Amino acid sequence: MGRYGTPLFVFLLSFLLPLNLAALTPDSDVIVLTLWTEISRTIPEVGEDPVPQDLEGFSKQVLSDAVWIVSGMIYGFDVRYVPLNRERKIEEVFTLDPVYAIPFGDPALRITGTRFEKDRFFVEVRYDLADYQLRRLSLWNSNIYPEAEGLGKASFFEGEGARIESVKNGIKMALRNYLRARVRNKPREITARVLLDQSPYIVVDAGGYQAKTRVKLNIERVIPYTIY
Repeated sequence: MGRYGTPLFVFLLSFLLPLNLAALTPDSDVIVLTLWTEISRTIPEVGEDPVPQDLEGFSKQVLSDAVWIVSGMIYGFDVRYVPLNRERKIEEVFTLDPVYAIPFGDPALRITGTRFEKDRFFVEVRYDLADYQLRRLSLWNSNIYPEAEGLGKASFFEGEGARIESVKNGIKMALRNYLRARVRNKPREITARVLLDQSPYIVVDAGGYQAKTRVKLNIERVIPYTIY
């Protein structure tokens, strides 16, 4: 086994548990995600298997993304959006704050499998929902909260957080797409609470990430410009 093999095995073993993914359904009491990150590889020494660098670090990166996404799927985000308005010289403002973030070491969060495909490290993640979290989601699943979808983008130059940044931009675009069809004049400010309706679908394209993002919306206020 290569020089990274034993530490990696011990690290992953602390998260692994048996799971029959095929038995899971959308109505179950778990959230299952498949997330990934890019990897780099060492030039192997003679007699050594080629091993990606810092696999423990890659696993932690993916878990960090998983914590953010799962929190958004259970608790959602508070959003404030000021659309760009060049005529009024108003700059765009978009803030997105988690309602609550599950802790990084939450025992309900587990890695259930890993694999390599070319230059990517894939991690399958499971989160076991508690009864109070299921009750919270049942409220969001009522018909009073509309769904919306947006495509968000982020450049590779934004660093390790670029994948999540693309999802944030996807949330912004979903909110814009929903309101554009319903609000005739560009508003001054929108406040809302949004919930990730499913895990975002993130791909690499044109020098960055693109995240197809679907949300449920609770629009709190749409503030128009005052006409003087």
